[in-house]
Amino acid sequence: MNTRRKVRQTGVLIDDLLLFSRTGRAELHNEDVDMERVMNEALDACRLDVAGREVDWVIGPLPRVTGDPALLRQVWASLLDNAVKHTRGRTPPRVEIGVLDGDPDADEDAFFVRDNGVGFNMA
Repeated sequence: MNTRRKVRQTGVLIDDLLLFSRTGRAELHNEDVDMERVMNEALDACRLDVAGREVDWVIGPLPRVTGDPALLRQVWASLLDNAVKHTRGRTPPRVEIGVLDGDPDADEDAFFVRDNGVGFNMA
């Protein structure tokens, strides 16, 4: 990895940490959230960033949840941005968004964003 890329990645990490620290001090505004709407708002912004790339978006139905819509939008934006970044060079780039099937009696939902990007070297 070249030095410029390392510096850029470090800058992004620092920006994300600063955003997270400000978020941690903000008051949460929990309410009923239409997760499909919130995710689509983040996706619309992401699509502007990938104009000209034909990303294959596979989006499953998302449930309503209780949470802070602004914070959830930030989470989706970050996950979608990362997925799109890591699919560069893939033909076609593919990003899947959904919720895992789990215990129907559970009080929580587990969402996912999958991509066909390069992945990480676990070694």
